[in-house]
Amino acid sequence: MSDAEADGGDASSRSTISTPLQVMDDDSSVEVVMPLPTPEEIVDENGHRYVGLVNQAMTCYLNSLIQTLYMTPEFRNAIYQYKVQVRASDEKKNIPYQLQKLFLLLQTSDSVSLETKDLTASFGWHGTEAYDQHDVQEFYSLMVEALEHHFRKSESHRLILGELYRGSYDDYVKCLKCGYEGVKSVPFNDLILAVHLRRSDSEATVPVKTVQEALREFVSPESLTEQNQYFCGRCNSHQDGEKGLRITEFPYLLTIQLKRFNYGFSSHKLNERISFSDLFNLNEFVFDSEKRGVYPAPKLSYACATKGVKVEVDEEAGHALDLNAAQEMLQQGPNVYELYSVMVHQGSASGGHYFAYIKNMDQQKWFCFNDTSVTNASPDDIKRVFGGPAGGWSVSNTNAYLLMYRRVDASRNTKFIRTPNLPAHLAELQSKWMKEEQDRLKAKEYEDSLVTVNVMFNGCGCGDLPPMIENIPNETKLEDVFLLAYDHFDENYSALFSIRKEDCRLLLCGNQFIIHSTFDENQMIEITLKGLENECEEFAFLPAYSARTDFYFMMDIKPPTMQTFYPVKHDEGRTVLVEEIDLDTGIFYGKKVWFGITETVGSIKRKLTKLARNFCVQDAKNMRIVLDKSANTGNDDMTLLDCEDMVFSTILYTCYGEVVLYTDTGCDPMRARNDRKVPFVDSVFFRHLEKKKFGMMLRIKIPSAADFDKAGFEAPVWISSGTLVNFTVSNSLTTVASSESFSKASEMIISKNSNEIHEAPRFYEPSPSFSNQQSPDCSPCVSDSEDCGEQMISVSVDIAPIFVSSVPAGQGSLMSECALHIDMEVSDSDTNIAQEPSTLDPSGGPPDYFRCASPRIIDELAMATTSNALARHPIAILSANRGKREIVIATDQRHLMKNVAEWLAQYLSLSLSQFTILKHYVKHDEGYETSFSPQATLKEACLTVDSLSVKFRSPLKDNEKMIRVVAFELNDSTQQSWKPLFEIPASADLRIEDFLKKCQSALENQLGEAVPLKLLRLRDITHLGVPSLSLQSTFRSRGVMWSKNVYLQVLDEETDNLAAGNVVMVRRWRPHKLEVSATQEVVLTGRQNDVYTELRCHLANISKIPFERIEISETFPNCAWMKWPYEKGVIALCESVRFSQNPHVARSVVNGKLIYFKDSAEKRKPLTEEERKAIKIKEDAANATVSANSQHASRRRERPLRIQMSSSISET
Repeated sequence: MSDAEADGGDASSRSTISTPLQVMDDDSSVEVVMPLPTPEEIVDENGHRYVGLVNQAMTCYLNSLIQTLYMTPEFRNAIYQYKVQVRASDEKKNIPYQLQKLFLLLQTSDSVSLETKDLTASFGWHGTEAYDQHDVQEFYSLMVEALEHHFRKSESHRLILGELYRGSYDDYVKCLKCGYEGVKSVPFNDLILAVHLRRSDSEATVPVKTVQEALREFVSPESLTEQNQYFCGRCNSHQDGEKGLRITEFPYLLTIQLKRFNYGFSSHKLNERISFSDLFNLNEFVFDSEKRGVYPAPKLSYACATKGVKVEVDEEAGHALDLNAAQEMLQQGPNVYELYSVMVHQGSASGGHYFAYIKNMDQQKWFCFNDTSVTNASPDDIKRVFGGPAGGWSVSNTNAYLLMYRRVDASRNTKFIRTPNLPAHLAELQSKWMKEEQDRLKAKEYEDSLVTVNVMFNGCGCGDLPPMIENIPNETKLEDVFLLAYDHFDENYSALFSIRKEDCRLLLCGNQFIIHSTFDENQMIEITLKGLENECEEFAFLPAYSARTDFYFMMDIKPPTMQTFYPVKHDEGRTVLVEEIDLDTGIFYGKKVWFGITETVGSIKRKLTKLARNFCVQDAKNMRIVLDKSANTGNDDMTLLDCEDMVFSTILYTCYGEVVLYTDTGCDPMRARNDRKVPFVDSVFFRHLEKKKFGMMLRIKIPSAADFDKAGFEAPVWISSGTLVNFTVSNSLTTVASSESFSKASEMIISKNSNEIHEAPRFYEPSPSFSNQQSPDCSPCVSDSEDCGEQMISVSVDIAPIFVSSVPAGQGSLMSECALHIDMEVSDSDTNIAQEPSTLDPSGGPPDYFRCASPRIIDELAMATTSNALARHPIAILSANRGKREIVIATDQRHLMKNVAEWLAQYLSLSLSQFTILKHYVKHDEGYETSFSPQATLKEACLTVDSLSVKFRSPLKDNEKMIRVVAFELNDSTQQSWKPLFEIPASADLRIEDFLKKCQSALENQLGEAVPLKLLRLRDITHLGVPSLSLQSTFRSRGVMWSKNVYLQVLDEETDNLAAGNVVMVRRWRPHKLEVSATQEVVLTGRQNDVYTELRCHLANISKIPFERIEISETFPNCAWMKWPYEKGVIALCESVRFSQNPHVARSVVNGKLIYFKDSAEKRKPLTEEERKAIKIKEDAANATVSANSQHASRRRERPLRIQMSSSISET
C-alpha cells in the first residue's frame, strides 16, 4: 500500500471512529477475548470499514462464500468489469447484476451489514428456501455453474471462470505387463480430499495429518491384482494393473474441500486435526506428460537450510505472504499457492454454523467474517480451526472445511479495483443502488420503531370483542392511540353499540389487561409511546423486548348517565372482572373494573350501580354480589358478599389470581327485585350461578348402524335413520321441547355450517375471564350442512335444566360456536323449578346464615342440595351431527359417571353389560378405557377429556386390560405396516393357551377366518428378539408391560404344529453370490442336548448342505438397539459376522432370534471398491427407508440446493 493510500485509509477511519466499536458491542455471536480493535485495523484497502452480511435464517454458508468471492481480487474485478445487459424487469432475476450490486455496496456502503435477499431472490429462491442449510462446497459449485451460464454470450467473460477456477486431471488405467494406458481427461473446479483413509482391505481407517498428505493419497494409484485384475485389450487377457488420478494442471484459484462429513446410516462429522500452511508447494503433484512423471520431491537448498527457511510449513497459517519462502518454492516449479480463505464449519453432521477467515491480499491481513461481524484474525485463531483436541478429553467441532488458494504469480496476481477507479457503467448504477439501500435502511428504521399496541374494549356488554392490535411508530402520542382505537371499534362494531367519545377513556394496562393507571389531558397530548416506555418512572413496569415492545391499553366505557369516570391509582387497588347476569336470558355481560383496597362492599355496590345496565341507584343496597375465587387459583369457592362494611382488601386476602364478581344488575330492575324475594337458593340468580359453576358439555361418538349389525345388536330407529335424536327417552334423563318450539328454533338459524359445532368447548369449567359470555338459555336447532355432506341436528331442550348459560372466555361462547343467536323468555317451568322449597329449610325461607353480617360460601349450600340440583339438571342432548355420528350433551359435572352410562344405555336401547365407554384426550386418538369408581363424578372422570365414545363389548373387570392383537408378518421388514386384527380383554393371570383360543374365536367371528388352533402362534417383540409365547405361561411372565401388543402368526397348513419349543429364524448366506435367502423358521424341541447340533440338523434338512459343512453365526439381535427385522448387511456378513460350527449359547437364548448359516465350502466373492460403495449406498437407502417408516412424525425434508440459471425466457 502506498503512503497516499495509507493516509487516505487513516483519514477515513478517523471519521468513523465510533461505528466499528458499536459493531463489536452489538455482535453477541463472537466471543471477544482481546480488547476491541481500533478502527485502523478493520478497514479495507480503500480505508472503508468492512461490511458484514445478514444471516437470513440458515444462510451463513452463503455469507461465508460471498465474502470469500468478494475478497478474491480477480473475481471481484471480473464481476465489476462485466456489463450486464438486462431489461429492468429482469434485474431482480439476474445473478451477475445482483452480485455487482452487493459487491459495490460492500465496498462503499456505510451500513454495518447488508441483506442478501436480493441475491437469493435472483437464485429463484422463494418462501422458506433460505431456511434450509446447505453445504458450502455444493453452493460454490452451483454458483460457478450459474455464472458461467450467464457469461456464455460475453466475449470478455465467456472463459474467465474457467481460467480462474478450472484445472484438470487424468483418470487412467494402466496394464503393468505391456504398459498400455487408458486415459480420460477430467476437468475439475475443486478437489475433495478424504480426511480418513482405509488401509488395505480392513474396515479400519486412519486420519491424515496434513492437507499435503491427503493430496498424496488422492493421487496414489490403486493396485488391480488377483480377483480384481484389469482386462487389457492389447494383451487380450486379465493382467495386473493400476488405476488412479494424476493432476495435469492446477487452477489459478484452487479450492480444496476436506471431506469431514460421513453420511450413512449413522452420519457423523470427522473432527480430526488436519494442518495446512500459508504456502502450498504443489509442484510434486503435477504430472508432466513429456517426462511421464511428476516433479521431484522438494529438497532444501543450502541457503534455505542455513537461513532456517522451510519449504513446507504445515502448521503455520494466518500470516502475511513470506516472499522469500515463496521464491524458494518457485525455483522448483510454478505451482506455488498462497492461502487466502479458510471456511470453517462449527457443529455436527446434522447442522451447524459457517464462518470464514479471509486474507485481504492487498493488505496482507487476516479477518474473521462471521455474518454481520467482521473482526481481526490472528494466526492462533486460524491454527485453532485445524481441528483435533480442544483441551482435556473433548474434541473441537470448529474446524476448517473449505480452503482457497491463489497461485503466486507476479504476472497474474492483481489488486482490487479501488473505489475511485470503478468502471464507468458501475458509477452510473452506484447512485441508484445507494438510494435503494438508503430507502431500505429507512424502511428498516421505521420497522424497528414500531411497537405493538393492544387495546381492549371494556363496556357496553361487548367485552368479548377481539382487541385492536396494531403496529404503530413509537413516536405516536397517546391521544392518537385513543383516536385510532375509537375509530377502530366504531367502524367495526357500530351495529352493536353507539358510544360517544366523551364516554371513553384510555387506561394503561399490564399484559393481562390488568388496569394500571389513567392519563390526564396533558399526558394524552404530550406523552408518546416511546416516552411512556423510557421517560416516565411510574410506567417502568412495561415489558421491553429486544424485538418489539408491546403496550396494553383499555378503551374504558362509562354509561352516559355517569357524570365522571371513577379514579384509578395503580398501586392502591385491584382489577376485577364484573359480570352482570341477565336473569331473563342468562347472558353474562363482562366488564373489568378497578376497585381500591380500602373500598367496602357498600361502596362497591354503589360504584357497580352507576356502571350497571338499566339500573337505579336506589337498588344499590339490595344488589346481590357473588365473589368467585376460582378463576386462576383452582379454588371452587363462590362467596355471597352481603356485609356492607367489609373491606374489599380483606375479602381478597387469599386471592392471588384473577377473581370475578357476579351481580344481578344485567336485567330490568323490577325483574331483579322480584327474584330477590324468593330464597336465595331458589332464585334464578342462584340457578344461573349454579349452571356457571357446575355446567358441563360432553361430546360423545355414537356407534353407527353398521357397528350395531357387526356386534349382533338391533340399532334404534334414530340411529339407523341417522337422526341420532331420540324423542321418546324418559324425561327423567332428558328433556326435549315440543315440535312447535323445535321448528320455531329452526327458523332462527344464522349459519348452516355443521363444522362449527365441533369446535365447541369440550367441557365447561367455572373459570371466568374477561368475556361477554352471552350464551342465552336457548335451544339449538336442526340444520343440514350441504357443503360438507354432513347433517347437524340440534335438539331443542327445556333450557332451564341445561348448563349452557355461560362459557369461559378463552373457549368461546357455545351459541356462537353453534352459529346461533336466539332470544328466549324464561318459561313457566323455569319459574316453577326455581320456586321449589329448599330441602334445608322446610318452611321455604332462606337459611339464617344468608342474613348474617359476614359472607358465606355458596358451595356449602350448593353441595348440600346436590340431590335437588341434579333432579333439576338432568342430562340432555344439546346437538347432534349425522356425518360424524356425534352428539353433544349438556349436564351437571356432579352427576356420577354411572348416570351417564345408564343414560347412554337407555338412549342406545342396550344393557350396561353390552358396551363400554372410552375416553379420548385428544382428537382422533384411539381412546382409553379405565375402570370408573361407582361414586366417580363427571368432573373427576372427564375433566380433561376431549370426548367420549361407545364401544360394544362387556366392560373390563378391575384386573383386566385390553390387549391388541396384530398380524405377524415374517418377511415384512416394516413392522408399522402390520395389520391390527382385534383387541381382547385379559388379566395378568390368563394363560397364553386360553388367550390363543379367544384369538381363534375372534378370527372366525370378526374376520370370518376359521383357522385350526394348531396353526396359530403368539409372538412377542422385545429388544431380545421375537420369541414365541409358551402356551403354559401367563401374561404375567411378560413383566410390567404385560398388556402390550401381542402378534398372531398364522402358519402354513402343511406345516406341523409348531406351538411348542423355541422358534428360531434362519437365513442362508451365499458368500459367492453375495445374496441372503428369505427368512425361514425352525423349532427346536430339545430332543438333543446340544441346541446347535439340533439346529444344524434342521438346516441340513432344509438346505441340502452336508451337516459337517454347515456353519452358523451368532444370534441376532445381539444388542438392545437393534430393531426388527434384525438384519445384517452384505458388507457386515462379509467382514464382521463370524461363522462357526458350534457357538456356545444356552437353549433359552435362541428363542425368537435370527441366525445366519452358510456352506463352509463356498468361497466369498472378492469386493472391489466400486462394488463396496454401491452395496453400501443400497443398504443405507434401505435402512433409511425403514427408519423413516418407524417415525410417527418425520422432520421436514431438506429441499435440494438449486440456483435458477436464466433471468428471463430469452436466456433459456
